[in-house]
Amino acid sequence: MRAFHFLSTKYALETIEKQRIKVSRLDDLNDPFELYALELSNKKHRQAFRAWKKDVAQKTGLLCFSKSWGNPLLWSHYADRHKGVALEFEIPDEFIDEISYFPERLVLDIDKKLSVGGLDEKDVQCLLTTKFKHWEYENEVRMFLRISECIFENCLWFYRIGDEIKLVGIVYGPLCQLLERDIASRLPKGKTLSLTKARLAFKTMYNPGNHYVEVRLFNYITGVLDDFISIELTLGMNYRLIDIVDSASYIKNGIVQLEFDHIPGGIASHRMNIDYVALVR
Repeated sequence: MRAFHFLSTKYALETIEKQRIKVSRLDDLNDPFELYALELSNKKHRQAFRAWKKDVAQKTGLLCFSKSWGNPLLWSHYADRHKGVALEFEIPDEFIDEISYFPERLVLDIDKKLSVGGLDEKDVQCLLTTKFKHWEYENEVRMFLRISECIFENCLWFYRIGDEIKLVGIVYGPLCQLLERDIASRLPKGKTLSLTKARLAFKTMYNPGNHYVEVRLFNYITGVLDDFISIELTLGMNYRLIDIVDSASYIKNGIVQLEFDHIPGGIASHRMNIDYVALVR
């Protein structure tokens, strides 16, 4: 699955250079109701869950992503008010847990659970992946980690980017001032990234019917910056590709495949989910 992690340019460059991503902890997230999705009006139950959450948080880390970069609230809340970026990762589906959103607290017979030793694995998984409905705009997926798998550095935990999660691209926020050479100077030898620029939509506030996206590829071997390729897409019940400039394309499994034959050294491909383009116009 392709997933996106929003952050400021400063921390994005550190992530690219050191090839590791900061691990979040359950007791340090921006939602104080993490793991408290159950109805907990009983004081005894609240005390038990506080102790349980503390225990889980000590052993567990997580990486938080969104399934798309199109929602402007994500840029405002997590990417330095649209001045940051969204790092694009390729993550095997089996490592990903999707978040479910509910308008009310879940109901569970907690006394019965406590009488037989506590929550079972299914209960824990449900609580780890349940949030209040108002968080639904994040379209979040998570990768849970044992903290023993992570790297401790300067009082923070990190996870190594490698075989399990691959950094494949970077989406510039609409107000991002990051230069391509800033990325090139920090990208380890042999690594490449696709670059995509988001722009503000001026005809609608969010999710207009037709969208434009600009894809910019930087050849880190030759140092050549390629021209913008403009793409117009129509979003609807059935996705339809309208126009591609200077490229060949086809749609397969919800993915637009672009082949740019003008890139020095031969043909290069950039795979782009259609729903990536929700923000730009």
